Amino acid sequence: MNPVTGVPTTAANPDGVPAAVQPGVAAQRRHRDLAIDDDQPQPGDVLCPFCGKGNPQARRFCRSCGESLADGQVVKIGMLRKVGNKVRGKPPAAGYRPPRRRSVRPLLLIIGVLSFVFLLFAAVPSLRAPVGDRYDRTKNAIQDRFGKPTPVIPKAARASSSAKDTDPTKLIDGANNTYWAPATESPAVGEWLELELQQPERVLELIITPGVAVDEKKFREQSRPNTLEVIAKDREGRETRKTIKVNDGSGPKNVTIKISNVYTIRLVIKAAYDPKPGRQVAFAEVEVVARNSSIPKPKTPTGVPTGTPSNLPDVPPGLQPQVPGRVVPPGVGVPRVGG
Repeated sequence: MNPVTGVPTTAANPDGVPAAVQPGVAAQRRHRDLAIDDDQPQPGDVLCPFCGKGNPQARRFCRSCGESLADGQVVKIGMLRKVGNKVRGKPPAAGYRPPRRRSVRPLLLIIGVLSFVFLLFAAVPSLRAPVGDRYDRTKNAIQDRFGKPTPVIPKAARASSSAKDTDPTKLIDGANNTYWAPATESPAVGEWLELELQQPERVLELIITPGVAVDEKKFREQSRPNTLEVIAKDREGRETRKTIKVNDGSGPKNVTIKISNVYTIRLVIKAAYDPKPGRQVAFAEVEVVARNSSIPKPKTPTGVPTGTPSNLPDVPPGLQPQVPGRVVPPGVGVPRVGG
């Protein structure tokens, strides 16, 4: 071996000099074998405008000749072939998108649940009562919120007893300088007054004017209602009971009750302010406010509502007619108990 060139020494090359080498045979280039599908174009394929071969729609150049498929036509599937494929159970051809069908199962499930609930309520009456009550409360709450409150004039007033010079009709005469008081001395627990309406109404509130006068000094001379039990009845006699508290002080006091189908209202005395011996629990006025009363408030030719002192014979002559909410000056025609 030549130590300089590193070429082994042989008989033909004793000095180890590199010799010329002839070029070898070039390696044959390996071509990828592309199998060309000679089948007929399938529905959904794009036909090559040059060689007529079918190509998938995702291709941009023909897989056979390599030409552009920009002007190629899509092979359409006929109606008969669609029906035939559906009958034979064949999958849809490439490019065919069947219309999407909505499932009817959720709709059938909803109909089934609603039918079951309806039959359950029809078969079990005890289940209908809570739902009906809640519906009525919700309906009344909405109508009370947007309805127009209307004063209602009762057609009659009754009482368990009456003190001297008092009468229950004075509770609805529209004047706050007349009053009613029970014959029993204060606190007169169990005594009652009752108003009868012209027809059943949805009563929203009562406006109670306690005492014998609006003058504060005379107002304090007698007892006033403190706690009352409201017993409201409809025409059939069904009762609704509530306990209300009347704030002490002269002037009208609004008390919310919100009871439907009220035909009579009875106020039973449960407690009184200043229950001293010789005193009586006095009521000057009790007004009823209903929701959208169907009975209009009648008018007299002079424009004064009926039920006011102008057309009541038991009002002393000379008193100015009063309407609910108007105040009579202190000391004008205010009767005292027993006087």
